[in-house]
Amino acid sequence: MPSPRTLFREIRLRPEPARTLELLKQLSGLPLAPKELFQFHEQLLFGKAYPRTREIRRFCAHELRTFQRRVQALGDDERTELDQSGIVGTRIFYPYDDHGTRWLRKRLGASLNLDWSAYDEKEDDPLSDVLPLMIEPALGDACDDPDLSSQDLVEAWRGPKTALDWILDGFLRFPPPLRAHLYEQLALPLVLDLVPEGPSRTLLDDGEPEELFLWDPGEARQPFDLLREVQRPLDFPAPVSEARGRQLLDLTYGTLLPRLRELYPATFGNPAEVYDIPLERGIRIILWFMKPEIRLPLEVGWGLLLLKNNVPIGYGAGGMLEDRSEIAINVFDTFRGGEAGWLYSQYARVFHALGAAPRLVTRKYQIGYENEEGIASGAYWFYDKLGFRSMDAAVRKLADVERRKIAKQKGYRTSRRILKKLCEADVVLSLEGREAGEYREFPLGTAGLAAGKVMAEVFEGKREGFEGRILEEMRRRFGLSTEGWTAGERTRFAQMGLFALAVPGLEKWPAQELQAVMDLCRLKGSACEADYARAFRRNRRFFAELRKAAEG
Repeated sequence: MPSPRTLFREIRLRPEPARTLELLKQLSGLPLAPKELFQFHEQLLFGKAYPRTREIRRFCAHELRTFQRRVQALGDDERTELDQSGIVGTRIFYPYDDHGTRWLRKRLGASLNLDWSAYDEKEDDPLSDVLPLMIEPALGDACDDPDLSSQDLVEAWRGPKTALDWILDGFLRFPPPLRAHLYEQLALPLVLDLVPEGPSRTLLDDGEPEELFLWDPGEARQPFDLLREVQRPLDFPAPVSEARGRQLLDLTYGTLLPRLRELYPATFGNPAEVYDIPLERGIRIILWFMKPEIRLPLEVGWGLLLLKNNVPIGYGAGGMLEDRSEIAINVFDTFRGGEAGWLYSQYARVFHALGAAPRLVTRKYQIGYENEEGIASGAYWFYDKLGFRSMDAAVRKLADVERRKIAKQKGYRTSRRILKKLCEADVVLSLEGREAGEYREFPLGTAGLAAGKVMAEVFEGKREGFEGRILEEMRRRFGLSTEGWTAGERTRFAQMGLFALAVPGLEKWPAQELQAVMDLCRLKGSACEADYARAFRRNRRFFAELRKAAEG
């Protein structure tokens, strides 16, 4: 029997389906060390998402369902080598934020708890700053006793609750935004047991697909025209039901947390605006927008989960404004041998179908700026091959030099030092053939400053009764009635009104253009923020004039 190392080397070359299944079966029958067991797990996950045959899918799914037995068969010391892997039967040590902690506690109970041993290793005692705010006044003197640690106090007071439950209940005394902020400042170390009934990389999926897509690595490597793919027609569906939206957001959370990832758009995703978008090759994009009270001032913000044959294979986030879609995508390491470039094109296609923004933008963090994962993966060249170019002229020249070296020297690899220079600026791709140097970022910061100036000058900086006063000012200037509007529409219209009032002479615009601006402002508070994004194309002049006001 060949060694596991030999079998893994061959299977990574993606041999023919029959040989792939044979290799997987051989590996399943071997005693595997922890590192080898991890590799086997990754091959099973890949085979489940990217099966060459139905037999491979069934085999991989079965092996993953019973994978905990393999983990339990390891010795205690061996099992700890798999901690932080997200594999069922192992442990995670991580300071989850308030939302993630509560989500896990609700589903896993005592499988998640405070890691006092790691807490004791902290240089300070962060709980000591908030404990006095969480307790009854009669207990206050105990917090001032220098001989009593926070652990002593919590353990003495928690009763039948776990330490974590007692702390979480105490934080309910604070308003939600303050609660989340204070909790995150503590960075409480937690320990999570990945039990079969909870989320894990091993077991989480969205059930069996209605139609299984069989993967052909040769076909997946075929070149494609990015611009053509992005602009290929796509029917944008209606949102799923709110109940199904919650399920899909839970699926996203269960996907991210075992991978030690937290995503702001997922934390504040709106279950009433979740879209399940089926695409070719067994791909689904689960897309959601933000809760109305968390929406960005001018931009549209979103998050998404990528599924392949109903297996989560990656996630993304971004924002849209005026003439650009900002797109960030992360395909998990396990699945990067599949079709990352084509996946990106479909992500961009979805947002082109929504707002038809003429430019795609990727932020420098995504390509490696202060991001070691991006540097190690050579993310800059992934985007460069798709046609993205740096917004910085000096970086574009450096990239041109590197591109020529790659073309001339077989096996040439860009050095880490050069990669760090290449990711010092964002990159942009025009869908209309324009040069990267022509693109100018919308001045969001100074637009906010201009809105604040309106508040200071028109409303004398008074916050009391602000919403009613700005709605009255909008009615006076533009003759607009908000009768019959929802509370969310009125609130967001008032906020957008600050930007509208920052545009000089807006009330003198032609009726059709002015009405489009008023519709835009109202749509920021609509039930579906996607409708606000669709209104961008009808308001190019408004954003151009707001840009001038902000830059002036």
